[in-house]
Amino acid sequence: MQGELARFANSPTVVMLIVVTSISSLVHLYSISYMSEDPHSPRFMCYLSILTFFMPMLVTGDNSLQLFLGWEGVGLASYLLIHFWFTRLQADKAATKAMLVNRVGDFGLAPGISGRFTLFQTVDFSTIFARASAPRNSWISCNMRFNAISLICILLLIGAVGKSAQIGSHTWSPDAMEGPTPVSASIHAATMVTAGVFMIARCSPLFEYPPTALIVITSAGATTSFLAATTGILQNDLKRVIAYSTCSQLGYMIFACGISNYSVSVFHLMNHAFFKALLFLSAGSVIHAMSDEQDMRKMGGLASSFPLTYAMMLIGSLSLIGFPFLTGFYSKDVILELAYTKYTISGNFAFWLGSISVLFTSYYSFRLLFLTFLVPTNSFGRDISRCHDAPIPMAIPSILLALGSLFVGYLAKVPKKKTKPELPLLPSEVEYGSRFAEYLLIEGFKPLKRKDISLRLKRCGFRRVTPTFCKFLDNRSRIMPAAGTNPIFAHTSLFVWELNQKHRMKASLQDLFYFPPFFFLVT
Repeated sequence: MQGELARFANSPTVVMLIVVTSISSLVHLYSISYMSEDPHSPRFMCYLSILTFFMPMLVTGDNSLQLFLGWEGVGLASYLLIHFWFTRLQADKAATKAMLVNRVGDFGLAPGISGRFTLFQTVDFSTIFARASAPRNSWISCNMRFNAISLICILLLIGAVGKSAQIGSHTWSPDAMEGPTPVSASIHAATMVTAGVFMIARCSPLFEYPPTALIVITSAGATTSFLAATTGILQNDLKRVIAYSTCSQLGYMIFACGISNYSVSVFHLMNHAFFKALLFLSAGSVIHAMSDEQDMRKMGGLASSFPLTYAMMLIGSLSLIGFPFLTGFYSKDVILELAYTKYTISGNFAFWLGSISVLFTSYYSFRLLFLTFLVPTNSFGRDISRCHDAPIPMAIPSILLALGSLFVGYLAKVPKKKTKPELPLLPSEVEYGSRFAEYLLIEGFKPLKRKDISLRLKRCGFRRVTPTFCKFLDNRSRIMPAAGTNPIFAHTSLFVWELNQKHRMKASLQDLFYFPPFFFLVT
């Protein structure tokens, strides 16, 4: 019993259960009023409940088979919900596309699960993770030799790419907007598209062994975030803009997993669920009042008619772009910072594409607000006069989600320690060396005396490594033979020592850029 509880109570599972249950409950409450005039609303609520049932099954599974059962159940329920208005040709096409694209992803997930069973002789997660390091040198031969762990992780990634609408499989997500708006909120905020990210985070002990898989994950996530953001700025459909923003944010979560920060990825997943559900439900209020009109070019001037909805949409958009001290800020900026501190080509690639995507995200978010609420209206006056804000049963879930979009990120963030924590991904030598290099870039290379070395280093946040730096700067002979010293750190220290002893003056930026190890650190 204790073992089952321990498997159930891991961090990603607990976070996902909170997200799924809370967001799904609010979507159900919203749907009662939104679908009240539809004659088939009982069927809709049934499908929505099936989707909510299968997602906890996927999340709480302690073995691959239960996860796969929940995985397929979520896909089936999503197909039924997208296909809810089955008399519409576009809804029929969108549901078929979603089903087929997810089946392509399943062609990767199913062999990945079979490969894990063949390699470890079990489907239990705890046993697989405990024995993950054993078959690191196992190979699969099929005209070519493949590392077994790398191949299994790539196959699992293919499943996550299909389910989470990543590059190559992203086309089903915007087309899924043909379903009712509560479906879009549930699928894109808490259930279907988050399943791929959760699966990677759940299998993180396995993904840590093959570096090739992590590079592929990082590249796929960063490319998706950039591609979806650039596509979103060209959309005119209100719901499709939000759908492409979902693909972009899922790219952030995926490449956060690729740089081995699974907890930050799940944290962003939780924060994203609140403001993305808020955006979809607010968009649903506008579409509901505008007689199912979704083209932003035919709207405008709705801020006076929808003051509450406008406020909710503004909060959600600001949180989406990472406005300081809102929910999205506490996870989105952390992902970019961690990508910046990842001193690899894939880390730099993810950082730059992610940073550019932030700019595009801000653009299409404010474009959505301006075209929908602020510019002069392009609708008929009689249509605008009949519009009204969301009724109370639809407004209450939006208000609760707005509170989550304002405060969840701050309340759930890791509290600061009194001492400055070390970066978890870097060796301490490289970490402190890069801090000192950054300090020298800002302050300049001034003549260093032994009595003020300690003071300067403490200003940079150094505590433990100060005596080591004093040794390096005091005597060149102690630099290179130091046992266990990182080569980049040693060369950097030697360069600083030589500048101090030889020039006794500020170093120019040109000199710094001509020194490859130092340039590697500061970039």
